[in-house]
Amino acid sequence: MNKTRVSHYKIRIPDRYGSPDGPFRAIFLSDLHDRDLAGDERFWQVIERTDPAMIFCGGDMLNAGRRGKGQARNALDLMKKLCEKHDVYAVNGNHEIRARENPERYELDYEDYEDQLRDAGVTVLSNESVTVSIGGMDINVAGYELPKEAYSRLRPALPGPEDIRLALGEKDLDTYTILLAHHPDAVDAYSGWGSDLVLAGHIHGGLIVVPFLGGVAGGSLKLFPKYCRGSFREGQTRMIVTAGIGEHTPMLRMNNPYEIVVLEFYPA
Repeated sequence: MNKTRVSHYKIRIPDRYGSPDGPFRAIFLSDLHDRDLAGDERFWQVIERTDPAMIFCGGDMLNAGRRGKGQARNALDLMKKLCEKHDVYAVNGNHEIRARENPERYELDYEDYEDQLRDAGVTVLSNESVTVSIGGMDINVAGYELPKEAYSRLRPALPGPEDIRLALGEKDLDTYTILLAHHPDAVDAYSGWGSDLVLAGHIHGGLIVVPFLGGVAGGSLKLFPKYCRGSFREGQTRMIVTAGIGEHTPMLRMNNPYEIVVLEFYPA
């Protein structure tokens, strides 16, 4: 059984956006792949101790598995339970896209899955954004759904800033913006659009982590991907990449714990 790492990141909100009344925290989860987590006592202890103002889900919460085996029940159970006490915002990853576009192949009704999430209170952001008020200041939360071509193992066709503008419109320059986008390799586009903070996953921490070298593999055939997990800067944009809270084929993680990310927001 893999252990779980709780990673803490301090996020400073620039003065130009105004200041919240005080610090607040958020939780970031990604890549559950329908792992049964709803009954995990330690997980709920972390949630309760953090007391997040909001919870972000970065995609691939369900599993559109091989051989027609799609699973979403554990993802639904977890996200419904999270919604009982917290505001939850979610974006789709490549597995949600697969399930939506090929329901017969994966034997999974994505439309019913999304309807159940929305009925439970999850804000699903499929190329959409919402403005939320926290501590007296507005924050824009946007979800960008990358095209399936971006997830090609051989020749990923990553989006550019204009693709994000077409999907989400212009970035509001007066509002601090958090962008949920599953694939971290498109960070140039996220920065070019103007994101202040990007939350991504997809790479599963590199599957096998080699000391001093990092994660060995990611979503493509490229070895030692740059954005396995951690905090990165691209221009004025900060990107946090999580190693994820589950796995799928290959069911492999070595020296690579599951990860719950705690974001601690502070006024500058």
